[in-house]
Amino acid sequence: GPDGPKPRQAKLAMVMLSDGGKDATEMREFNLETKSFVSGGFYVPPSKSRVGWVDANTLIVGTDATGDGAPEDTKQPWTDSGYPRTVRIWKRNTPIQQSKLVFEG
Repeated sequence: GPDGPKPRQAKLAMVMLSDGGKDATEMREFNLETKSFVSGGFYVPPSKSRVGWVDANTLIVGTDATGDGAPEDTKQPWTDSGYPRTVRIWKRNTPIQQSKLVFEG
């Protein structure tokens, strides 16, 4: 067969769930093989957040990172229109407040 890159063999996905079609969505990690939500997996509460996979244990995320232990740059997590103002690298099994800031708008 042809050589070259193979399609990504992803078994995990972040599923966006909207309450009644609202813009804000809850995001939960889902295992495509077991067809179940991942216990203790990545979770983003309802918001206008966005996520992407870096690898199986890391997300790039635009969301609210405020809360206990939040870094100083999270004082204004949202734009005037309600979208994330910062983009962060978020490692599995760590609170979002400990994620690394990579972009601030």
